[in-house]
Amino acid sequence: MVLQMAELPDVASEVQVSANGHGSALLQVTARYNVKSEAREKSFMLNVTIVEETQNFLKLRIYMSYLKGKMSGMALLQVQVPGGFEAELQSLKDNTLVKKVEMKKRIVNIYFDSIPGDPIVLYVDVPMSRNDLVGKTQPATVKIIDYYSPGNEVLTTYQSSILNQLEVCDLCGKDCKIC
Repeated sequence: MVLQMAELPDVASEVQVSANGHGSALLQVTARYNVKSEAREKSFMLNVTIVEETQNFLKLRIYMSYLKGKMSGMALLQVQVPGGFEAELQSLKDNTLVKKVEMKKRIVNIYFDSIPGDPIVLYVDVPMSRNDLVGKTQPATVKIIDYYSPGNEVLTTYQSSILNQLEVCDLCGKDCKIC
C-alpha cells in the first residue's frame, strides 16, 4: 500500500478524489477545529505569601478557601520546593488540620479532609531550609486539587526575590574552589 498525503487550503469546501486500477483503497479526511473553551469557575481561592526569607531559609504561608459551598471534600495541596531546599515536614505533620504529609521528589503533598468555604480562610505554613548550593532559584508552583474531582484545581506560583538574585558563589563563601 502506498501512502499519499495532501494538505488542502484552509477554506476548501469541496474535495474531489479519483483513482484507477485494481485492488483496494482507503481515503481518510481529517478536519480540525480550534474551539475556544469556556473558562471554568474556580473551585478554590489560593494565595501564597512568603512570610520569611533568607538565603538559607524560606517560609511560605498558603491561604485556601473553597468557593463552591460551605466545605469541600478531601483536598490535596501540592507545594513545589525550590532547588537547593527541603521542606521541614514535621511542622506540617504537627498541624491538626493536616491529614497526611508526604514528599515525592521536590513536591510536598499535603492532604486535608476538607477546606472550609468562603468567608472562612484556612492557612498552612510551609518552612523550608537549604540543603544544597543552588543559585538563581526559579519560580515554584503551588496547586490545590479537589481529591475526588481532580479537574477542580487552582495553580499559582511563588518566587523568593532573595533566592532569585543569589549566585552559587554567594552561598559557598570565599574558601570555595569553584569561585
